[in-house]
Amino acid sequence: MPDRISFSRHELLAALNLIGKVRPWQREYREPGKPNQLGLALIKISTWSGVATLTSANLDITISVDVPCGPGDTTMYLPLPNLLAATQKAAEGAEIVLEAGDGVTVFRAGRFRSQMAGSTRDMAPVRPPLDGARHTIPADTMRGGLRAAAPAVLDDSKRPFMGGVLLRGDGQSLSFVGMDDNRIHSAVGNNGGIDTNVIMPEALADLLAAILPEGKDVQVTIDQRAIELVFDRIRVGSNLIQGQFPAYRERLHTGKTRVYRAPASKLLNDIELVALVAPDKTRDIRFDFGPQCEVSAFRRSGNGVDVGCVVLEGAYEGPPLAIGFQVRLVTDALTLFGHEPIEWRMDGPLDPTVVTCPTLPGIEAMISPLRLVADHLRVAA
Repeated sequence: MPDRISFSRHELLAALNLIGKVRPWQREYREPGKPNQLGLALIKISTWSGVATLTSANLDITISVDVPCGPGDTTMYLPLPNLLAATQKAAEGAEIVLEAGDGVTVFRAGRFRSQMAGSTRDMAPVRPPLDGARHTIPADTMRGGLRAAAPAVLDDSKRPFMGGVLLRGDGQSLSFVGMDDNRIHSAVGNNGGIDTNVIMPEALADLLAAILPEGKDVQVTIDQRAIELVFDRIRVGSNLIQGQFPAYRERLHTGKTRVYRAPASKLLNDIELVALVAPDKTRDIRFDFGPQCEVSAFRRSGNGVDVGCVVLEGAYEGPPLAIGFQVRLVTDALTLFGHEPIEWRMDGPLDPTVVTCPTLPGIEAMISPLRLVADHLRVAA
């Protein structure tokens, strides 16, 4: 008698969409005289006592989710794209039945039937549960910290330690830090007593920012090489990036002699308006701070120079200053603060600037300026 698993379509579809966020590893097959072929993108389904664990894994990340199923105790390996497509085509409210036998698995949903093949040799090894102490962290803290830090992560094969988010816990607070050559994003929150200093890969940070639940807790286990997170019947495990994260705190906390204050959302809208005139390739803008504050952009055209300018509504304290930035660096930083009021602290035209918020004291962003050349921009400071 073939092995059999049954699911509700709703439960199975939700689980497949979730684990599909981790692309399964595919074996590469080589045959003389033919283009290389990729094997099946397999997932593992294991059942016991009315619960099925669906797992997708590649060489870096493993994700598993538990879903209710019919009685049975079996394990199947099935191609995710085929199973997902068949489940999507099944009627709403249908019962999905998988029957494995003779090297193939039969998918049934009402009058719909299809066959799928799978092999354990085409699936990456599933990461076992991580041993060690579990720490409880609010999911909102982790999701917010990862979303704040991830935009500043640098993808650089020569410096892989820059390709992730630093998690730094001292037993009282947990910092999430991302940085590249021109900016730093940092967020600090309650950490549940964790003491750690590890680098989470960007792919894992993006995944967690997308799937962590609201208003719940996450159980986190960390060792020197790996991290595991458990929440809402979901388990995610990943390798950590090995290396020394660059020093960053002194660049955030240096003294600043000038400050501009404004609601983050209003300043963001003004910048996005001016950016319509910014050069397509460089996307540079210029700020003139003084008794009247302006943001402007210049673009050379066949008829000369196109100019866009907006008078800013915020308040500025300090000597007049002309300073330039890449649009994306400034807009990414301002997005962290939503509609809250920000304080943008600066020194000279070539010195790093820091954006903070009185109502969101745990979030900071450092932005490096560009060197102004005559009335235009482009040389990095």
